[in-house]
Amino acid sequence: MTTLFDKNFAENVRKAWDANKNEVDNIYHHPTTNGVVKKCIDLSCNKPLTKEHSLDNKPKSNSPERWLEAYVIRQAKQSDNYNGMFELARNNYRFLYSQLKFPRTEKSPARPLDCLLYETKTTHLIIIELKAERVLQRAVEELDYYAGRVLEIKSELTRVFNLEEVAAVEGFIVWPGRKRKDKSEFDLGGWGLIEYFNEYGMISNGKLKTPWEQPSQNQAIEFVKLKESKLIK
Repeated sequence: MTTLFDKNFAENVRKAWDANKNEVDNIYHHPTTNGVVKKCIDLSCNKPLTKEHSLDNKPKSNSPERWLEAYVIRQAKQSDNYNGMFELARNNYRFLYSQLKFPRTEKSPARPLDCLLYETKTTHLIIIELKAERVLQRAVEELDYYAGRVLEIKSELTRVFNLEEVAAVEGFIVWPGRKRKDKSEFDLGGWGLIEYFNEYGMISNGKLKTPWEQPSQNQAIEFVKLKESKLIK
């Protein structure tokens, strides 16, 4: 199997993180096989994580899921510009990568993993699959795929990100919560579940809607872990 993090890609990861740790604006430096791309993480943007753009030239389409991904990245950035741990659902993580793209294979198209984190306490790699609405089957299928691919390259990830070790891989579906108690049991395929809440009307009828319309860059979203993940070793 072709190495995902070849020498060139690994060098771009290093360059990107050097830049991220010194970045003062709403920019995320995203490493790719061809270089480093500056991406917007401004929470007033209707479609962040696209290439850096001006306030007068924002994308015409929108993406609540990319906005949520930008929110998670900003949480990591606010922890000493990624140098510290950031808290998500009462666990502390190190942010590693956004939109880690696995190449196309004979059985699958190219797929970008939303966010890859690392929990130093357990030495586990943590995959979070972000959803703007409660779509279960697709999220389970995606976590099945990503966990297998991440496990294949765990030694590469350990080397490139200078991790202590990788003891296991976990995966979490992250979707909008509901205030009323949902008594149904979801078949998560063994994966974990995190729900998120916001008191300013971002979530309506179980969907994340136009969160970029909020005036503040520091919108408070509460993440609540409802189910732990199985461990893949």
